[in-house]
Amino acid sequence: MGNQKYIFALLLAVVTVLPFESAQARSICADDRAVLRVNEVVIEIESDNNCRNGGGPIRYTTDTTPSNNQEICITPGIQFSGFRIPNGFVVSRVNGTSDSRIDCTTGFGNGISYNITRPSNNGTTFTCPGPGQLPGDNLVPDGFAVIAVDSNSLCGTTGNGARFTIRRPSSSSTTTICSISGAPVPTGFVVTRTDRSSSACATSGQGAQLSVKVPVAGDFICASQGGAPDGFAVIAEDNSRSRCSGGPAFQIGTPRIQVISAIIHIKGTKELLNN
Repeated sequence: MGNQKYIFALLLAVVTVLPFESAQARSICADDRAVLRVNEVVIEIESDNNCRNGGGPIRYTTDTTPSNNQEICITPGIQFSGFRIPNGFVVSRVNGTSDSRIDCTTGFGNGISYNITRPSNNGTTFTCPGPGQLPGDNLVPDGFAVIAVDSNSLCGTTGNGARFTIRRPSSSSTTTICSISGAPVPTGFVVTRTDRSSSACATSGQGAQLSVKVPVAGDFICASQGGAPDGFAVIAEDNSRSRCSGGPAFQIGTPRIQVISAIIHIKGTKELLNN
């Protein structure tokens, strides 16, 4: 019995130290014209004479399960289709050739690599405008918004060196965010005020600053951002045009309040006619 325990322990130790190839990575020749899988990223480009057809002797190593703060290659001439920043990630750094820890220079590579990270759910995260995004892709993951824009060397030359500060808007108070193409107002929030004079969102020609919050009955919302949110109705108009940079604003309420308001309006009209 003692020998059996010793043999089992020895086998376990051998299995523990034996190297193995991760099932998360795969190696593809440039001439394969393969379609990258969802969230798959290129982590190395190298010469390989076994890859000799139309794409040249180039081999890509990819990772199908990207991780936090991972460094990836983005190649302008890549023959794969379907590349985009992985879902739930943002670009946190743009690395020049001398800064890169991985090889992104061979063949179609431009020598630049990018670090990607998952944004914090409880605080702010700095992010660079993401390269390789497809038309219509958002600059920030769902539920996040840009709250400030500045320039930073960590973002290299992409987006003119612009850097975004992003966070989740508060569900219990008003949050000020930037109106930027590709960074829509998060679902479930409404715009209650706009400010085109704020400098927080003005760097690199970015947009106005918006005040957003979870809607409640009685809020005034900017008409430029759309109609009343689900579950609410427009019950009044703010003609002062002071809330939304000169644009109209509407007060929202529940449909029941709207009906009561209409009844009061009709009743008042009848009383005036009777008088």
